[in-house]
Amino acid sequence: MRDSNIARLFNNRLVSCISGWTCHTINFVKLKGYGLDSYYDNYDPGSGGRLDSEIQKAFRKSKPIFTYYWEPTGLLGKFDLVKLKETPYTSSCWNEMMKVVTRVKKKGLKGYKSTRVCDYPDMVLTKAASSKFANNSSNRAIINFFEEYSLDTSEVNQLLAYYMYSSGGDMRKTARNFLYTSDTWLDWVPNDVATKVGNAIGRTDIAKKPKKKQPKKKEPKKKKPKPSPDDNKVVAAASGSGFFVSNSGDIITNHHVIEGCNVVKVNFKGSAVEAKTLAIDKVNDIAILKANIKPDKVYSVSNEDVSLLEDVIVAGYPLGKKVSSAIKTHKGVVTSLAGAGDNYSNFQTDATINQGNSGGPIMNQKGNIVGIAVATWVEDGVQGVHFGIKSSTLKTFASANGLRFLPPNNRDLSNKQLGQLITSGTVYLECHMTIAKIKKMIAEANNRKAFFSEYR
Repeated sequence: MRDSNIARLFNNRLVSCISGWTCHTINFVKLKGYGLDSYYDNYDPGSGGRLDSEIQKAFRKSKPIFTYYWEPTGLLGKFDLVKLKETPYTSSCWNEMMKVVTRVKKKGLKGYKSTRVCDYPDMVLTKAASSKFANNSSNRAIINFFEEYSLDTSEVNQLLAYYMYSSGGDMRKTARNFLYTSDTWLDWVPNDVATKVGNAIGRTDIAKKPKKKQPKKKEPKKKKPKPSPDDNKVVAAASGSGFFVSNSGDIITNHHVIEGCNVVKVNFKGSAVEAKTLAIDKVNDIAILKANIKPDKVYSVSNEDVSLLEDVIVAGYPLGKKVSSAIKTHKGVVTSLAGAGDNYSNFQTDATINQGNSGGPIMNQKGNIVGIAVATWVEDGVQGVHFGIKSSTLKTFASANGLRFLPPNNRDLSNKQLGQLITSGTVYLECHMTIAKIKKMIAEANNRKAFFSEYR
């Protein structure tokens, strides 16, 4: 693409997204980062409709076009656009690039500085059902269907194209056409159901394919913990993270971090200080603790919830002190404004959250809390799916319990200042409980505590 003859074929322009949209600034930074800015202008078509029109006009006149678009969309189902190969996405590259994008949006062209650039991130989609629905045996057929349901993005593009350009916006007609022309759905349903659907739409070519027999999952039998003479002994059992939100020692963490603990201790400047539990929210997994500590630094809490692709930093003590006793941080972006099962009190991020991070702060560059680290999606083949509790959920809970936060910072902190805040304002929490209680909780399949390895 870095060739003046090729650039002339495309009228020396990238038909970009709309000025004012973040993607327009991203494309500006990408053109410069790939060394394409001297060949192509970052052309603003003026509106989403005009962008569509530019692409349709190019195909109608058989003219080449260099453009930006997203998927799944009907437009990509109708026209055969080829995605150009870019530097593969990584969170570190994306975060670096987005800092420059933010600066350009604030300061204009003078805000640009040289940066790495890479492909846009893929959005992670998950299928989820509430445990109440999933555990109801009468819903088993529906659960089976959704477990099998899967559509390639290119096929979604084709479906949308048919709906928009061929069916006249008729959803039923689109569904019938898909069932009649595609074999994809045959893997979603049992053979008898496929045959019935085929007969209903006049399709007689459905071959009865032998279904893969899935071995029945054997539920592990819950073993009753064996009693021992040490059962009533109270020991350090599990760890988590927390953070100061007041100068009088108020600490925020997750409820599951302190659940079942006989004693919760806060590691502060080499000492273990016992903390009291002031309030818990089991539904949203939040707890307020108080310790007789005067912290050097405390966190303020953002008045606004996170936005999509916003840079965030997670801090805490993942894996307890197994790796090291030093605090650890991970950077990432917000990848979804809802958590698992469309839980809008949570958000999703690709910033790494491991066991032991639970209850730790998620902050922005201003040092304002935008979330509480709460969970990671654990499944084979799934990476980078982590969840935080939104700051608005925390503020509602804190306000109901008479806890007031410091006003949020309005200016970005330097990395050094942010590091000092993280080091002084984030704490390692240790849960002490009886050995009998440890055995009982570990035997429960749904417990989320980061138990120390000697008890697992």
